[in-house]
Amino acid sequence: MARVAIVTGGAGETGAAAAFRLAEEGMDIALLDPDETACADTVRRITGLGHRCVVLNTDVTDAASVDAALTEICAVLGDPAVLLNVTGDATPGPLSGLSEHDWYASTGARLRGVFLTSRAVVDPMIKNGWGRILTLAGPGHENATLRAGLAGFTRTIALELKMFGITANALVPAIPGAGSPATDADARSRYSAHVADALPFLAGEAASSVSGQVISVGTD
Repeated sequence: MARVAIVTGGAGETGAAAAFRLAEEGMDIALLDPDETACADTVRRITGLGHRCVVLNTDVTDAASVDAALTEICAVLGDPAVLLNVTGDATPGPLSGLSEHDWYASTGARLRGVFLTSRAVVDPMIKNGWGRILTLAGPGHENATLRAGLAGFTRTIALELKMFGITANALVPAIPGAGSPATDADARSRYSAHVADALPFLAGEAASSVSGQVISVGTD
């Protein structure tokens, strides 16, 4: 039976590319996104490979919504072996003009989503003695607070889950510069493609000893 991968943010370019690449590696895919219609093309491409793909209207910042999605995934596809958190763009703006709402939307809500989805998949992964929790920072990456939060969370759960055969790693855009994915559409596409290229290793058996790492991905 094919392994099951959960991908959050499947409607975005990075999430769609990542989900399709995992399907190419033989996995069935569950997409968590509040915009089911925007995921239609990704579903079509994945099912065209002969793999199952479902989309669940999920608010990853809401614990009840995440838990309901996991229950349905386990019932329809099976227990998740891979979780791919895609945080999306996150550029909050300068502190002097930053509202509480904007800070939470760009930073707090994204960290909460990664926490809730990661927490949700731990029990089935522990039960099966295997799992991969991966977090992909979106290409709008000037938010150093979010990057630091994702790095700290990844390293913490990597230590906690090591004994259960579960790894946790994060991929983030390389330091901004000319042609960075935050400012250049072609660079954003290259970033998404490079992230997808890294997934077969990180989500597979060969990465069993690679955990707690924050990997910078360039656009060259």
